[in-house]
Amino acid sequence: MLRALEIASERRYRLLRVRSDYNKMRIVLKDDYQAGVVQDEHNLRAMILRLARKFDQIKFAWIPRRRNQEAHSLARKAVLQSAPVVREDVQRFFESGSIS
Repeated sequence: MLRALEIASERRYRLLRVRSDYNKMRIVLKDDYQAGVVQDEHNLRAMILRLARKFDQIKFAWIPRRRNQEAHSLARKAVLQSAPVVREDVQRFFESGSIS
């Protein structure tokens, strides 16, 4: 989610909908964002909330895990491996220099 927000910010998107199959995290982020909570901590949640403030509007939406199998599978692999997991199409995108 953090990386998705970073990419959206780099591309200067103003309105954003972020979907997650981790409903508990989504609810906490949504509630904190709507309440205007700003955290000075350096944990993942605080980083996401700080970055979310850069957008005119952001919605934290839920997507059932069964409809999010590819993202869920990549996340599980990343947790189990020390090296980052990168899909081939994403790797080609970065190698082409499309993002600096």
